[in-house]
Amino acid sequence: MKRKFFSLFQKELKNYFFSLPNYLYAVLFAGIAAYLYFQTFFVQNQADTNSWFQNLPFLLLFFIPALSMGSFSEEKKKGTWEILLTLPFNELQLVGGKFLAGLVFVIFLFLLNLGMVATLAFLGSPDWGVVFSSFLGAIFLASCYLATGIFISSLTTQQAVSFVLTFLFLFINDFFSQNFFLMRAPGGWKELFVTISLRSHYQNFIQGVISLSDSLFFLSWIFVFLLLTVISLKSRDF
Repeated sequence: MKRKFFSLFQKELKNYFFSLPNYLYAVLFAGIAAYLYFQTFFVQNQADTNSWFQNLPFLLLFFIPALSMGSFSEEKKKGTWEILLTLPFNELQLVGGKFLAGLVFVIFLFLLNLGMVATLAFLGSPDWGVVFSSFLGAIFLASCYLATGIFISSLTTQQAVSFVLTFLFLFINDFFSQNFFLMRAPGGWKELFVTISLRSHYQNFIQGVISLSDSLFFLSWIFVFLLLTVISLKSRDF
């Protein structure tokens, strides 16, 4: 079973790394992230990673839906989904393989910004504990976005529809954490909005706080959306 899963994971990983659009996404992501970071860096004249990680949720709102939109919708559209069903893989292995391969590619996107960390090490004395917790939070956040995108991709045969629905869903979730929204939210609802917002939990990580409750929230989100994807595929109602 492990060998089957590993072969599927390798196949999906090749699909990510041998895709021209994905490399364009990677270069665009790294370029925009670096531009936004160094623009703030020279204004603040302060060697820390906070601005890069503050911008990250906004960037991922666009890049994760773009990466995940073809996870299953493209398979269905091209008719290769029927071929996948004849292979010795179950739905759980298919979903797990696509998710882990996508996560590896996202981490690759983050590694493209190692030049930022090298700059910090050369110009200042950053708090490496905060840098570590921030990267961990970024991986958690991207994993949640990716699990959501894969699930929505399993519901449609159109990549564009998958992209738009994933973006809107994540945008609304991110909106729940914005101060201008929370200031106008009814008192009883404010705590709920903060609790279900991914960014609210992510903020703790970029402040250097790694808590069990935030980690469990992220892991639960990933588990639920991957499980929903498996259920969606098992229904095969398309």
